[in-house]
Amino acid sequence: MAKTDPAAKSTTQEPLVITISGEHGSGREAVGALLARYLDMPCTDEPELERLVDEGLAAGGNGKTKHDNWLEGMGDWIVEHTTIERPKQRNRLLHLVKVVVEKADHGGILIGAGAHLILANHRVFRLKVEAGNTFCAKALSEAEGTSLKESRREVEETNRARIEKVREIYQAFPTTSTYYDLVLNAESFSREEMVQLTILAMQQTGFLQAQA
Repeated sequence: MAKTDPAAKSTTQEPLVITISGEHGSGREAVGALLARYLDMPCTDEPELERLVDEGLAAGGNGKTKHDNWLEGMGDWIVEHTTIERPKQRNRLLHLVKVVVEKADHGGILIGAGAHLILANHRVFRLKVEAGNTFCAKALSEAEGTSLKESRREVEETNRARIEKVREIYQAFPTTSTYYDLVLNAESFSREEMVQLTILAMQQTGFLQAQA
């Protein structure tokens, strides 16, 4: 798939940000990589986001590893969150917010990690790639060479863990912006088709200029 032409750039001066959510095995990472290549923009998946959080925590910090005032301008909700108990969970969540917001400041695609909730007050296109457990388990089994039974267990366990993580983020940072701009069924569309539909939706919703 070729990169987008100059007519398909962001319609504002703000960095273009896309978040992608989806079930384990739905292909959200592959869709994100294809979309990033098409739009010629960086893509950060959930493992990489978590790695950056771990690095920040390992640096000993209180979240202030790059600039001292990183909490400023992020809204009352994040400041209020600092008074919640459970210091370790609070500190990890604050580092996650820091990583996600800093990534969003530079533009790009962010996959998972509750980024669509963390960036509720930002101009972000929110995509969800969904599929049923059977589809996801089969896709995972074919990709990793594991049995269908093992893959189904991995899909179910991973999705449960993700739901708990997103629930924790939502409880910590409640927002009414829990919607998605576009939800695509991986069982109905190929990854290339999902990218094309996402581009079309972003043009229709004013995130990208329509190509001539």
